[in-house]
Amino acid sequence: MSSNQPTIVIIGGGYAGATLAAELDKNTSYRIILIEPNHYFLHSIAALRAAVQANEWSNNALFPFTSLFKNATSGSHVINARVERIIPDQQHVIVYGGTQQQQQQTIHYDHLVIATGAAYRFPGKITEPQTEHAKVLLQKVANDIANSKHIVIVGGGPVGIELAGEIASVYNSGRQNKEITLIHSHPRLLSTHLDIKDSVAEELRDQLEQRLHVNVMLSETVSVPPELQSGQRLYINTPTRLTTKTGQQIDADLVFFTVGGKPNTEFLRSSLSMPSQVFTSSGHIQVNEYLQVDNGKGVRYSNIYALGDVSTHQPGMAYWAGEEAKALARNFIDLQNGTASMKPVKQAMSGMMLVPLGAKWGVGQLTLPWFGAVRVGPWVVSMLKGKGLLADRYKAIVNAK
Repeated sequence: MSSNQPTIVIIGGGYAGATLAAELDKNTSYRIILIEPNHYFLHSIAALRAAVQANEWSNNALFPFTSLFKNATSGSHVINARVERIIPDQQHVIVYGGTQQQQQQTIHYDHLVIATGAAYRFPGKITEPQTEHAKVLLQKVANDIANSKHIVIVGGGPVGIELAGEIASVYNSGRQNKEITLIHSHPRLLSTHLDIKDSVAEELRDQLEQRLHVNVMLSETVSVPPELQSGQRLYINTPTRLTTKTGQQIDADLVFFTVGGKPNTEFLRSSLSMPSQVFTSSGHIQVNEYLQVDNGKGVRYSNIYALGDVSTHQPGMAYWAGEEAKALARNFIDLQNGTASMKPVKQAMSGMMLVPLGAKWGVGQLTLPWFGAVRVGPWVVSMLKGKGLLADRYKAIVNAK
């Protein structure tokens, strides 16, 4: 490893960060340091199915980082640690843990990429750092689901809908064996995705209710219990009575809350790593067309980038996070080769989403040339996503076996 070899530090090993690291490792001689608390790549798309079918699907949701870097001469490596803060003036990242165990480390960077993703509630996200411990957690929730009689899922976004579909496709396919209730606060499912047609949301509801025997309650809310808000519990697995805003009482023995996803930028804001002006009110990092941190009003970092769910550039989908990472990798390659100036990164195409309900059912919307937004049904969703949940694709990205 050359002493003057430029270093790219990537914070976060999710869809954006891991894809960027893999692309750079294949095509450049940069020294790449990926900082990620978990010892595995979490394939969140498959985590919901793994929470229902842990024995069959845990290995398709948790991929070890051990083989991520194949360019042995570059000195690239993964540090399993948490970032405490960054010091842009000194080009330093301060981490806690990693090779120094419970000690603080200072890591120098020439380029810094923030790809820390978004925080969702379990099982949409798993924060248990050790792979085997995460598998135990998935097995536990799968057992709880198997032993429950009435399951309530609060939140009618993609995570809540897909979780309901995964549970129901195993236990309620053909006839109802479990009572499953999906509660959503708005009049339609996918209410925050305004570019998705009403007909897509309506068809999802129809499949949940008619095919999978899920009770869908719209325009209803329940309060998140304090123990879930504080993180003391990941879900409720004891007999619980929920009261909706209209006074309905629901008795359940298993409750999942899938609401409240937000960008993982609190560590940057609380440590004053960057001025507050670079963050939006929702906590996203403002970037320009090159993904450089830039609020458009004079606060700009030419060697600090943000991509994926933490930035304002794309709509928070795994596919587009990966496409951003590939585009940024190409810019880094050109920068190293001195062959071209940086190119703008294309905005994600809006109006595209595939929502599987288990391996067989689901609804989606694709944006096609000449036709615009087109609704697609179960067969297309199953073939493109639902059947294998793209596990082989992401295994290949991180070189997992």
